[in-house]
Amino acid sequence: MSKRNIYQGPTSCWAQHERVSAPGSGIDERAARAILHLMEVELRRGWTYDHSCRRVKMTPALAKKRAIYLIALAKRHYGAATARRIAEIVYSWLERHGLMSRVTKRRIATYATA
Repeated sequence: MSKRNIYQGPTSCWAQHERVSAPGSGIDERAARAILHLMEVELRRGWTYDHSCRRVKMTPALAKKRAIYLIALAKRHYGAATARRIAEIVYSWLERHGLMSRVTKRRIATYATA
């Protein structure tokens, strides 16, 4: 099976198995908020999907990694200004879920400014 998007679009793992997905085809503010919401669901239930749409354990570390990666994707898709806005959203989300650390703050700053 090919590498599939986990959260976004009609062919994503979430759309295939849950009949819901994040909108769009790039990481903007709307998509980032939707993906973070889906990740909240995954954290509560304890599992997520991998890129082959198989169930895997959702850990706080994996959620943090995926959330921070949204910043890099936003920069690639829409540029530095959007990445900075996504960084603010991710920062708040991580703090709300008790996933923030000094190292994480530095990683977010690096992604948002590089």
